Amino acid sequence: MNNQAKGVENKDRLIEHNNKSISVRADTPLGAIIASADDMEPIIYINLRRPEFDQDLELAIIEFWSANTGLPDEKLYMTAHIYCDAVDEKTIDTERVMHRDIEECFCTGCSVRLERLFNSVVIKAGDDPKHPCIYIDLHHPNDGYDIPLVLVEFSADDADNPRGEPRIASYICGDSAIEDYTNRVVHQNIEEYFRTEDVSEHQSDCCRREYIDEPLVLNRENFDSCEWAAYCKLAGGLPPERTQRIVFHVNRIDSCVIPKI
Repeated sequence: MNNQAKGVENKDRLIEHNNKSISVRADTPLGAIIASADDMEPIIYINLRRPEFDQDLELAIIEFWSANTGLPDEKLYMTAHIYCDAVDEKTIDTERVMHRDIEECFCTGCSVRLERLFNSVVIKAGDDPKHPCIYIDLHHPNDGYDIPLVLVEFSADDADNPRGEPRIASYICGDSAIEDYTNRVVHQNIEEYFRTEDVSEHQSDCCRREYIDEPLVLNRENFDSCEWAAYCKLAGGLPPERTQRIVFHVNRIDSCVIPKI
């Protein structure tokens, strides 16, 4: 992990929200780590982008939320949803109670609403060429340092990586009483994800991934008997002679076609 993981004094690269859309980029050998946010919702999206692919890989979603909103005892939280497997889209979720951070940054007893807290979160890129990364910190207005929340970092020299394989890992500070990262998640199957992703125009005849917004509705009259029997089998062994309509609820379709010679 980058030695700058703790509070970082790097104000020339610090970008605050200030009620506008922002995007911070860190280029790595595996692609560009992109962190983005806007003033519409208190959420930060962290993706991995390769220019030859249409679809980014989701690495993490950092969400700030509140309980007892608008009341004097409003409670503020951060939940980090980390995608640990690019193919299975599994997440590891870590929740951080922000009360201690609020007292440290905004003084004990002051009223801090969710909007003010989120506008005090900063996103910045690290400047270590061996460990390009994105920091998400809570800006401390008094002492000039930031409280670390999340770090997404590229590395190939971790102690548990003797072969020097390129990796991207997310580090999460899940406990405000500990000034260090409590969780580490190495993102798996990054290359496998991009192998099935919709690729550039030079390779688009080979592999493609399509995202589906609406259910796929199949009607019997649009297929011959062999095709319909195959769809009925795919749908769980439905009887073809008594099935008139099949609805598939899917969110994406991956396909590979042998290119023409």
